[in-house]
Formats: sequence, C-alpha cells, structure tokens
Amino acid sequence: MDHSTNHRVVLNELQPKVPQGDELEMCSELVNFVVRRSLRLTREIQRYAGEREDLAPTSSRLALAFAGIVANEAIDWVRRWPR
Repeated sequence: MDHSTNHRVVLNELQPKVPQGDELEMCSELVNFVVRRSLRLTREIQRYAGEREDLAPTSSRLALAFAGIVANEAIDWVRRWPR
C-alpha cells in the first residue's frame, strides 16, 4: 500500500464525525494532521531502527515496538472520536 494514503484509509474506515460546534474543514484538517504525522513518525522510526538493527538489535526492536504503539494509538484515537 502507498504510505502516503495510509491516513486516508484509516479515516475512511473509521469515519470520524464532526463534533457539534466544530467546523467541518477545520475538524478534518486536525484529524488528518494528527493521523498523518503519527504515521510519518512511525515510518521514520521504522527506517531509523532498521538502519541500526545490526549494531543495536535489542534497541532497534524496542524502537520498533514504540513505533507500533504510536501507530496503534493514532488509530485508537480516531476510534474514540465522538460519534
């Protein structure tokens, strides 16, 4: 899957609603920003840890575990969005 569209897939599947009193465009921008940045951070950690795996295998695995936490939390954050 193209990583640049990951956040759209997540948001399309979960379909967060616009909370009452919030402007649609600003709400969408905010949700997209958070999810997009979280997934970018995840990819950057994965890349960085992968480049250091030979010399720091345990630390790399711990960094990858953290990347997974960030990605999962971003998705869970959207799931917890008001309905």
